[in-house]
Amino acid sequence: MALLKVIQRFNDHAEAAAWYQTQGLPLPSNCMVPGNGPKPLEQTNREAPAAVRARLARHKDPRQIIRLWNAVYASRVKATPVFIATEAEYLDLRTPPLLSDADMRLVFGTIPATLNPPKVDCTKLQQLRRVAGV
Repeated sequence: MALLKVIQRFNDHAEAAAWYQTQGLPLPSNCMVPGNGPKPLEQTNREAPAAVRARLARHKDPRQIIRLWNAVYASRVKATPVFIATEAEYLDLRTPPLLSDADMRLVFGTIPATLNPPKVDCTKLQQLRRVAGV
């Protein structure tokens, strides 16, 4: 589980890359600009998006898999160029707290959508943090 705080919103990846460079920070791997190529397959979770898994199954060459996978992200960037810089306020990917449906209903009154999540006001976020114990 991760709770991320938005640090900066950029209109596109080039704007974000310029900001990271002026801050003296390395470019995140998801900042798709020239010179910031994808990581090798062995440095990924090997879980390509569902839209490309069938195409990837035909390929055994890790470099070809990464090229195809990266092309999917490049098309997303063209469609939605906004880039958000965040920092983790809480991060536990190994043993995250469990939140039940009942916990979510207690906080939100329903199970919120996750594909296009709604804006969450600060009081609900604080309540969710208390329920999760973080």
